Amino acid sequence: CNVYYIGNDLLQRINNRLLKTCKCRKIERIQSFKNKLAILCTEQVRYFGKSLAHKWLVDVLQFDEHATIRKLYHEHVQHQQGEGSLTATLTWTDFIAKLSEMKQLCVKYLDADIQGTLISAIVRSTIKSIHSHTHCWSHAHYQGEDTIERHTMQQFIFDLKCFAFVVDSYLDDNGKELTNAIVQKAMALNLDCNFIPPSNEW
Repeated sequence: CNVYYIGNDLLQRINNRLLKTCKCRKIERIQSFKNKLAILCTEQVRYFGKSLAHKWLVDVLQFDEHATIRKLYHEHVQHQQGEGSLTATLTWTDFIAKLSEMKQLCVKYLDADIQGTLISAIVRSTIKSIHSHTHCWSHAHYQGEDTIERHTMQQFIFDLKCFAFVVDSYLDDNGKELTNAIVQKAMALNLDCNFIPPSNEW
């Protein structure tokens, strides 16, 4: 907040005062400092978005360092079996709700550029963290009784695709490629899951 205030308000007022008093066309040092503060502000917003994504991954999606797809979906799949249709899990709907709340706060208090930077940072960090989660994608954790089931895989991919659809405007090409890569990693955990092809449709 302090960086944003100095760069977008205080420096502008100082610059205007100097232009009026000194009758200069341009105050280069002030403009240079303002540009550096703008870069710093953007990086701070991105860092905040990444930190928030990590917190929500653990607290809301329960995607901690020991997470596996089977553990995350065991209770939900047990409840849904036999109903014949997929619905988004509560954890993912809560995650999307939190993202929506954050977007509303951004619209209320931040400029449009900062809004997009923050939400994009949250979305991209979420996708990257799931993609790079080594414990979750280790085949060693899906042996014997812990083998992943078809319905569990369907549910995870359904949730991931729903999330990608909701945040489509914040996903760049790399984010979409990573999402498809996550789907492929999930399918690779069970050879019986080749029924869901990769897709760029969101």
